[in-house]
Amino acid sequence: MNHIKKKGKVLYSSILTTILSLLVVSSIHADSGLSTLYHVYINDEHIGTVSSQEVVEEFIEKERKKKEATYGDLTLTINENITYVPEMSYNPTYNNSLVEAELADRLTYSVVALQVEIKDETIGLFKNESEVNQLFKKVKAKYVPEEVLANLDTDLVQVEQDDLTNGIQEEDSIVQYKLRSAKEKDSTKQVDKGSKIVNVGLSEEVLIKEVKVNPDELSTIPETMEILDKGKLKNVTYTVVEGDTVSTILEKYNLTEEKLLELNPQIDKESLTIKVGQEIIVPDYVPYINVIVTEQRTEEKEIDYTTKYVETDELYVGDEEVVEEGKPGVKKVEYEVIKVNGKEQKRKIIKEEVLEEPVEEVIEKGTKEYEPVQQSEKMLPSQTMKSPGMLGWPTAGGFITSHMGPRWGGYHNGIDISGVSNRTIFAAADGVVTTASYQNNGYGNRVVITHSNGLVTTYSHLSSIAVQSGQTVQKGQAIGVMGATGNSTGVHLHFEVYQNGSIVNPMNFY
Repeated sequence: MNHIKKKGKVLYSSILTTILSLLVVSSIHADSGLSTLYHVYINDEHIGTVSSQEVVEEFIEKERKKKEATYGDLTLTINENITYVPEMSYNPTYNNSLVEAELADRLTYSVVALQVEIKDETIGLFKNESEVNQLFKKVKAKYVPEEVLANLDTDLVQVEQDDLTNGIQEEDSIVQYKLRSAKEKDSTKQVDKGSKIVNVGLSEEVLIKEVKVNPDELSTIPETMEILDKGKLKNVTYTVVEGDTVSTILEKYNLTEEKLLELNPQIDKESLTIKVGQEIIVPDYVPYINVIVTEQRTEEKEIDYTTKYVETDELYVGDEEVVEEGKPGVKKVEYEVIKVNGKEQKRKIIKEEVLEEPVEEVIEKGTKEYEPVQQSEKMLPSQTMKSPGMLGWPTAGGFITSHMGPRWGGYHNGIDISGVSNRTIFAAADGVVTTASYQNNGYGNRVVITHSNGLVTTYSHLSSIAVQSGQTVQKGQAIGVMGATGNSTGVHLHFEVYQNGSIVNPMNFY
């Protein structure tokens, strides 16, 4: 026990001696004028000594704020690593001004920016999320009205690293973002009547990363829009069309002959010929990104009516009469429309609703046969009306290419006229149109006009009809255009005349 007490006293005496010694040394140091200076290093390179760390830190802060003032609202940080090594000296030598001059010369600054990438290609560096959102709203506003965009969620969304495409990792990346697809917030917002945009997307994933950059490298929205509008140069396949030559291709795509041949070794170097339909490789600008708009569109569409034909012996063969007018129906169709850069690429029917059923048209077709008159009878004044000048010539000049009478083993019931100065067909006399439609009996487009005195004239093979059934026409009025519809050997008018139900020679009236 005495031994333990003795040992404790010795330890206590030793500690007390040490403390007193330190106090004495400190007193000597203070009395002798010993002081501390600081060696300053930039990235481990010695640039001088200063009297205190505050000298350097205050100078750096002053320079940083001066630099920030030139960039507006940016917050800058210095890129260099500043370190200090203290030294105690009886006669300290330092030069604050020299160190400040070195700092002013060597310090560089950076800003945390958002780097926008499309398919691993950087298209711009922006100072904040607001600018990135403005950029892509402008991209979309080329194809979507701004008031519609205002109704859609289009802003950036911060994502976890594991969610990033391909697991991209960047050492200088602090935070990463994705530009989310624009979804509708208010389903009542419409582009126009019957159309509503429900989604605005982009063809490529846009990746936005936080990186440190020189503030002079920051992009502006106008210059980035110019880059996006121009697109990137890429070799694409072009299909040769009518009128293309090697010379026009070279001019269109700003190519040299050597470059074209390099891209297309299949082109003969000697002849330099290309053919319509041939595929060649040319450099052309393609968009960095496409705006894809999903639109819901509602339209009213006509439903075609059907036509029912009913035979009747009250009408002559070739004559038709509408007994019940057809009427188209109406249906409401809802589509999903996909547009890429403003051009419709796909349309899918989502829903159809019939609003009004169509009404079937009923047409009576004549089966009553004309009573043919033999050639000898046609020439008998007692059987036929001969009244030269009674009918007007049905064409603009021309000549008869086939008269009425026996032909090709049968009988030609009229005259054929061609060689006209123009192809307008005229009514031979005043009357009422009783037929104006396409006939399936070989006449093609045919007009039948009933006149007074029991006369009927017909005009067949027309290319188009300018009158309708029931219409009153005057002598010389245009009723159609000469053509070759039906069973026809060429463009001409087949002209027939009937008197009291019997066919007669048209030339009796000229």
